[in-house]
Amino acid sequence: MVEFARNLSIFLCALTVGWTGCIAFLVAPMAFRELDRGRGDRFVRNTIKEGHGFLALLALLAAVLGLIGGAFGGAVIMSLVAFFYLIARYALAPRTDPRPAGARRVMKTARVAASAITAFIIPVALTAMVMISLGV
Repeated sequence: MVEFARNLSIFLCALTVGWTGCIAFLVAPMAFRELDRGRGDRFVRNTIKEGHGFLALLALLAAVLGLIGGAFGGAVIMSLVAFFYLIARYALAPRTDPRPAGARRVMKTARVAASAITAFIIPVALTAMVMISLGV
């Protein structure tokens, strides 16, 4: 049971790393290259908003399975990965502060921050995957 939980945790870690890499290095550059500026920005924002909740759930499940498998350090790091997914998702939340009439709403900074957090997740999740496979 312990070995099965650890192997399933490694699989879920690899799944989150693969999907994150696909979002960060395949989907986002292609959207900005192929779509016009506004539609590319909306597409990437919607992809991050919709996909990162599910990826956070997978990362949290990998952390729980890592705990069952006896890899406490890897489970802690994988739970941090789940937290980073949620931070990246909520970095794109709409602003609620009042703006003066005629002021442009600029979301580029939020998109850049969410994309940077998404790219940062990959080495952290790989570290967790190695730690879980070693049983640390």
